[in-house]
Amino acid sequence: MKYYDDCAKVLGNMVMRELAPQFHIPWSIPMEAEDIPIVPTTSGTMMELRCVIAIIRHGDRTPKQKMKMEVRHPL
Repeated sequence: MKYYDDCAKVLGNMVMRELAPQFHIPWSIPMEAEDIPIVPTTSGTMMELRCVIAIIRHGDRTPKQKMKMEVRHPL
């Protein structure tokens, strides 16, 4: 679940960073101790990939469940 939590945090921070000044929302990134994702391995220590965020649009026209919304504020 750490993967999904990290993705949600990154997306939430991006949205709030863009919209907070426009809507006068008091917001700041929480000042937490940075949890550096270092993982010990047999060849030394390596950083661990914690999340990947991808926004993909494809041309498939087969009907599927979709969420439609109108966006008026560019990010």
